[in-house]
Amino acid sequence: MKLSNRLKLVEKMVEPNYAHIWDCCCDHGFLGASLLSKKTKATVHFVDIVPDLIDEIETKLKRFFSGSAWEAHCLDVSLLPLQRYDGNHLVIIAGVGGGFNRQIC
Repeated sequence: MKLSNRLKLVEKMVEPNYAHIWDCCCDHGFLGASLLSKKTKATVHFVDIVPDLIDEIETKLKRFFSGSAWEAHCLDVSLLPLQRYDGNHLVIIAGVGGGFNRQIC
């Protein structure tokens, strides 16, 4: 999986001291998967409002990251269930492009 230069920069900014990392509007989940590949100790949460994307991501995560801590959420980022999870959180909203004519996230 090849990250764009923009997502590589975001990935470099992620510090190792978080219990939960939320990859919001994750699209195909490249950033979150890259973080899982780096063996982060955090639970990586993949969040997107598009059900087909979340289904696809969940299938791939089960196949390639079955031993890693992750969750897939199909929901609007304004409804993140942060209070359900103990520890500190990092919320990343980096997957929203400028080409959308409708509000998705």
